[in-house]
Amino acid sequence: KSSGGSSVHSQVSVACLQDKLVQMEENNYSTHEELQATLQELTDLQHQLEELQSENRTLAGEKSLLYESLCEQTEKLEACRSQLESTRQLLLHKEDSGSMDNPEREKKLIDVLKSAQEERDRLEGKGAELTATVDELRAAAEAASREMILVQERMAFLERTLHTVRMEKEHAERELNDLKNDLSCKSMELSRLLTLNENFKTKLEELEAARDAVDKTEIEA
Repeated sequence: KSSGGSSVHSQVSVACLQDKLVQMEENNYSTHEELQATLQELTDLQHQLEELQSENRTLAGEKSLLYESLCEQTEKLEACRSQLESTRQLLLHKEDSGSMDNPEREKKLIDVLKSAQEERDRLEGKGAELTATVDELRAAAEAASREMILVQERMAFLERTLHTVRMEKEHAERELNDLKNDLSCKSMELSRLLTLNENFKTKLEELEAARDAVDKTEIEA
C-alpha cells in the first residue's frame, strides 16, 4: 500500500514537471522568436542608417558644388551689373554732353547695354535656380539627419532590449536544464517505485495463493 501510494505521488509529480517543461519550452521558443525579430529589425535599421549616411554625404557634396557654382554666378552677376552700370553712365554722359556725332559707336554701346542686360537677367535666373536647389538640398540633408537621429535612437533602444532578452533567455535555459534534470531524476524514481510495486503485487498474489491452499485452522493455529 505504501509503495502504491508513493508511485501514484511520483506519477503526479512527473506529470506536473512534464507540464511545466512543456510550458517553459514554449516560453523559451517565444523568447527565441522575439530575439530573432529584434536582431532582424536591428540589422534592417543598420542598413537603413548606412544608406542615410551615404545619402547625407552625397547631398553634402552636391550642396557644396552648387554653392561654389552659386558663388561663381554671383560674381559674374556683379561684374555684369558693374559693366551694365558703366555702359549706362557712358550713354547718359553722351546724351548730356550732346555728342551724338558717332551713330555707329552709339549703336554699339546700346547693343552692349542690351547684351549686358540680357546676361544679367540670365544670371539672375540661374542664381535663383541655384539658390532654390541649394535650399532643397539643405532641407533634404536636414530631413536625412533627423531620420538618422531617429534610427540611432531606435537602434539604441533595440540594443538595450536585445541585452534584456538575451539575459532572460539565458536564465530560462538554465531553469529549463534544471527542470529536465529534475524530471529525469523523478522519472527514474517513478520507474523504481513501479517496479517495486509490481514485486509487491506478485508477492501478495503468492501469499494469497498460499493462504487458499492451507487449511484455515492451520493458519489460525
